Amino acid sequence: MKRLKDTKNYYLNQFRSNMPDVQTIPDISQLKQKIALLYLYMNKHLGFREAPRVILTKSEENANKQELGLTGYYNPQDKVVKLFITNRSISDCLRSASHELVHHWQNEHGMLNAMENSNGHYAQEDPNLRKREYEAFLYGSILFRDFQDEKRYGPSKVNNPLPKIV
Repeated sequence: MKRLKDTKNYYLNQFRSNMPDVQTIPDISQLKQKIALLYLYMNKHLGFREAPRVILTKSEENANKQELGLTGYYNPQDKVVKLFITNRSISDCLRSASHELVHHWQNEHGMLNAMENSNGHYAQEDPNLRKREYEAFLYGSILFRDFQDEKRYGPSKVNNPLPKIV
């Protein structure tokens, strides 16, 4: 039991150290803590090889200027998850984090090929990246839902493995 606690503290500290303070959400420390806990939960199910760097940033540069602006993205070359957090709830930020963490897992397993299409339609035009988006939405959403339920009601007695995307 002590070893699990040491591992948890290690990941919490490692994850926190990658997140600079941004004064956009009044309870930024609560958001950081919840992202770290979400990472640990997803790590239990996906088995990350290393924690990505997470950057929390003001959304003004993107989402607030466009109705359909980005809420976050993953950079596979730098292994960075960037989340836009201005005017978003903690739950909404966590949902984006969950999706982007799946992309990090995919990258670690060689599933993300170079995104050569610069017109922004890579998720529609590249068949492999289309599958990766399906995975990120499916796995990210269900793992986030399970994370929420575990925090609300305690651990589930049923083990529901993630389905394979073919």
